[in-house]
Amino acid sequence: SGQAAVYELYVGEHLASSRLVITNQQMIVCLKTTYDESISRFAPGRLLLYRVIEEQLNESERKTIEFYTNATSDQKEWATFTCTMQNLQMFRNHAYLSAFSFARAWWRRIFKSAEDKSSGSRVGGVSHNNNIGSFAAASYNLTEVSGMNGLETSVDWFSILEENVCSKDENRYYFIADKQVPQLILPVRFLNNGIVNKIVALSNYYTPLYTPLVHKNADFLGLEFIVNAIKNDNKIPDLMQFSPMDPLSPAFKALINALKANDWIPFSYFCFGNWYLKVEGNWEDYLKTRRASLRSSIRRSFKRFLAEGGSLEIVSTKEDIERFIADFDEVYSASWKQPEPYPQFVPSLIRYLADHGCLRLGFARLQGRVIAGQLWYVWQGKAYIYKVAYHEEFAAYSPGTVLTAHLMRHVIDVDQVEEVDFLIGDDPYKRTWMSHRRERQGIVAYNPGTLVGLALLVVEIAGRTWKRLRARIKPAPPATRTTKESFFSTSDP
Repeated sequence: SGQAAVYELYVGEHLASSRLVITNQQMIVCLKTTYDESISRFAPGRLLLYRVIEEQLNESERKTIEFYTNATSDQKEWATFTCTMQNLQMFRNHAYLSAFSFARAWWRRIFKSAEDKSSGSRVGGVSHNNNIGSFAAASYNLTEVSGMNGLETSVDWFSILEENVCSKDENRYYFIADKQVPQLILPVRFLNNGIVNKIVALSNYYTPLYTPLVHKNADFLGLEFIVNAIKNDNKIPDLMQFSPMDPLSPAFKALINALKANDWIPFSYFCFGNWYLKVEGNWEDYLKTRRASLRSSIRRSFKRFLAEGGSLEIVSTKEDIERFIADFDEVYSASWKQPEPYPQFVPSLIRYLADHGCLRLGFARLQGRVIAGQLWYVWQGKAYIYKVAYHEEFAAYSPGTVLTAHLMRHVIDVDQVEEVDFLIGDDPYKRTWMSHRRERQGIVAYNPGTLVGLALLVVEIAGRTWKRLRARIKPAPPATRTTKESFFSTSDP
């Protein structure tokens, strides 16, 4: 049909490289290229490509040039745009998918276990580090890698968590890199609960949101290769669990698909509700949207608090930060809160936020004594409410209401944030201050290719089936929100 062409580069009479293409009036598709390896020092393949591109740029009607291949870093240097090609496999329903995953998992276990283990984490170019500091030590560039949603999904967050909470755990950061730039990182922990080998997210009750880290120009499709590498690394896991995550995020959907592609059977479950405020206008505009009872409470509480010698303070710099950390620890200890199991985590977080100008640490003082403290921070145009506490002895002064209002006014009028996030929990008082609610969910997946994983899967299915039957027999009241927690999906401390 006249749409085939071959470009050749000669050195004298010697054929140095050849490129097979399909071409028409709009496009050139580069299918195959080859070169004489005896003169590879002259890069004949690159020289030929240079001439092909040069020819097209000199034409009056320029054509799109496409590399029909799995893009390499070398090809990306020539290109101005990349697109993702996906292979989709559809099943009639979840039962068909589970049956297929079970059959293929046991087929591979019986006939291909040696082959899978030999390929290991080399599949897809996956590597791993045992701590976040290893990336810098190996000269990897992490400056453009993030979770794309707040401090808690950043590289720095995992560094603080690892140092103060998970230092004794078997942590691993599985990643795919383009040269020295990681494109995708999945932080996990290896756990062993008796006979159950588990892979869980590098997260715990300090984590408002978990997500893999991704380079700004990459996507989450590499998770399929990372899950495959985890599956074949050391002890074969029986269970994987990732939480808490945003169920509407690309990462959540990509991780479920990656687990399915590796013959795991995943389920989602409810973690907690997340209340947040979409900021529109200034503080006065915000107050007009709140209930009259809250506006009245704020006025009365402020009047009494100030009349009794109360004062409010917001710390946002690192000056004298150790004294303010001690003040926060004091009021936290006097509150209804349980003692922190990892006492160095919150102070380390406060120091980090102060160093980066993100800290909004609020205090309410009554005649000089700290009676309430709240840890807020501002990150990329959003304000996050991380820790709140007040001295129970002074509850009659409503120090929590006064301090929340003071900080809310500051982040709306001074920081001019677009959103205020109350992070973890469905506490009733959060509804009073916030305007919207969303859910955080987790993923628990079972390996049907191990006896333990298969047993856990049977229990999971039985439990979910029983809940559905019980709901049909005795429907829950419409206003009641039941927790869709998996039998084996409780977060590990």
